[in-house]
Amino acid sequence: MEFFRNEERVHLRDEEEELFPLFLRHVRSQPAPLREARVQHVQLEGFARKLGIAVAAGIVDREPLAAAGELLDAHIRLEERQLFPLIEDLVPDDDLRRLGLASRDATCAVRRPPRTS
Repeated sequence: MEFFRNEERVHLRDEEEELFPLFLRHVRSQPAPLREARVQHVQLEGFARKLGIAVAAGIVDREPLAAAGELLDAHIRLEERQLFPLIEDLVPDDDLRRLGLASRDATCAVRRPPRTS
């Protein structure tokens, strides 16, 4: 629950509010990997909400946890294998740096200090 509440929610928000809009400025239409990632974001948020309710009620079943884990694993694979390489190919280095992403390293959409060299 802590992972979803703290780390994953911030990660998803950063992608939705910063990385994806930047990417969309460099493509004519929304590529399939981006559409799928956005659907998975909604699904992950739904799992987090359901998990929060289950934890508060003291009823946490393995099945929903396993499904959330599988979705998270699939989401990471989608981003690492398809979406982030596409972003790295199509978004100029300077734009990635302005977002605080290391040059040619959008593979984890986590803010990093811009390079100063």
